[in-house]
Amino acid sequence: MVEDIASGAGLIVVGFGVSYLMSLSFKILAARYLGAVNFGVFAVGGAIVSLAGLGVAGADRAVARLLPRNEENAIKRAIIRDGAKVVLVTGIGLGVTLFAMSGWIADVLTNQVSNPAVIRVFAVAVPATVAMKFSIGATRGLKWTTPTVVVQRIVIPAAKLVLGTTAALIGLGSMGFAWAYTGAMILGGGIGLAFLVYSIPAAAGKAYDYGKKAILRAALPLMVVTGANVVYTSIDTLMVGYFDATGEVGIYRASWMVSRVTLVPLLGMAFLAMPTLSELHSKGDMKGVNKIYSLTVKWISLASLPVLTAFVSFPGLIMTTIFGEEYASGAAVLIILSSGFFTHCVMGNNEGLMISVEGRRD
Repeated sequence: MVEDIASGAGLIVVGFGVSYLMSLSFKILAARYLGAVNFGVFAVGGAIVSLAGLGVAGADRAVARLLPRNEENAIKRAIIRDGAKVVLVTGIGLGVTLFAMSGWIADVLTNQVSNPAVIRVFAVAVPATVAMKFSIGATRGLKWTTPTVVVQRIVIPAAKLVLGTTAALIGLGSMGFAWAYTGAMILGGGIGLAFLVYSIPAAAGKAYDYGKKAILRAALPLMVVTGANVVYTSIDTLMVGYFDATGEVGIYRASWMVSRVTLVPLLGMAFLAMPTLSELHSKGDMKGVNKIYSLTVKWISLASLPVLTAFVSFPGLIMTTIFGEEYASGAAVLIILSSGFFTHCVMGNNEGLMISVEGRRD
């Protein structure tokens, strides 16, 4: 098991790193081109799309956990099929709701520049984001890491960067960057679904009915984790938008996205280790679970420390060099957020471990 993680660790962590650099480059381009105020509107739209995590209703993580625990292909196919039905309803419903509420959202959360048209564009991205998340979760449960690397770490970030650069060159403004984001998510969702269809195992005989209720039972506890993740990644931005000027949202979000570089090792190792932890736990091998968990915490901490050191030592230089003088006030925010993210790394992949284990207390 350790060999499986070690063999894939390099590819996954490098993939996460390259992905984040491309995604960061797109956001840097948006921040510098749009300015702090309009970038704040863009940041609010992105935070709203993060709510698509609720649209998956925990089904992506439930499927990723259930698949390694079942050997029969017919059961695997049923888990994927019934999980997809749950996601289809919730994802489309959430997207339509956000589209219909775009005017209210713009008035409340982008008080300095109310632009409901931009919010509507981001709402279109929600169903595609949900489809992408589910397809990645399902292929993850099948222990196939290629779709994650290709879709989430290459296709989507590269598409955002290319489309965003095109929008800047043509002079399309906020709407151009919003459509660049949405177009990339639609492309990623389509490719993710194609990978999923290709990877679904063949099964002879009568189709197995796993049941949407069974998927929901497995997914509901994970909705707590998903909801907490939404709060963790989105609510802070939305609160700044509600209580402060939109320009402050842009400065805060710029600091936030740079500080998240600290989390790259954690995100990579968490993705890789979760199916292995789930498989070990299903076999009752708690010594194996403890060994894998301890090993990944050590790797994550060692990889994150140099990043934190740089951010704490040169926050002002980093912010002004990357985004320009308009964002200099984000230096203190960068120190605080990167320190918090490093603490999260040192604590280990608790979320992945909790998702992987079920029912045992030994």
